[in-house]
Amino acid sequence: MENTVSWVVELAVRPLALDSFRSLTDEMVEATRAEPGALVYERFVSGDGGIVHLYERYVVYGDPSPELRAVLDGIGAAYLRPLGGFSR
Repeated sequence: MENTVSWVVELAVRPLALDSFRSLTDEMVEATRAEPGALVYERFVSGDGGIVHLYERYVVYGDPSPELRAVLDGIGAAYLRPLGGFSR
């Protein structure tokens, strides 16, 4: 998972608004599917439809530019450098 950024967001959905949210989600999923670097873009809903979790993960290669850092800083990104280990 090195060179990636990810986040989980929990949303409370207003009563009777799940269908509208689902339609919006369908549009967002299709738009994001075409984004280079989008690795995971998932939505999960509770049984009663009142809570939705968003899980997104994107690839980030190298040292982010100042412009990208400005965007990532806005969502509270943390910057970590590899220290050791391996990935399979």
